[in-house]
Amino acid sequence: MMKQIKYHILIICLIVAGTLLLSDWRATTVIAQSETDWSEPRLLSDPLVDAWVPTIVTDVAGNVHVMWSQSMSDTPITGEGDTLYYTRWDGET
Repeated sequence: MMKQIKYHILIICLIVAGTLLLSDWRATTVIAQSETDWSEPRLLSDPLVDAWVPTIVTDVAGNVHVMWSQSMSDTPITGEGDTLYYTRWDGET
């Protein structure tokens, strides 16, 4: 049962990542930060809970999309998650 969940989570991550990567075929110019310090790191998940299969992609609008798997059960199996998480950052919030 857990192998099926892990397989489904991996398939979903690959589909979403592929869709985001293939959403626009035009080349995009990337501009490095200039005269601006890096912001403080942002915590995406509970550091006391193991997370797996992180996927980070950007789209043509500059949004950063992050997906990962995390186990929320009382008896987690190492290396497998039972919950899929997603967050997006638009450079502002």
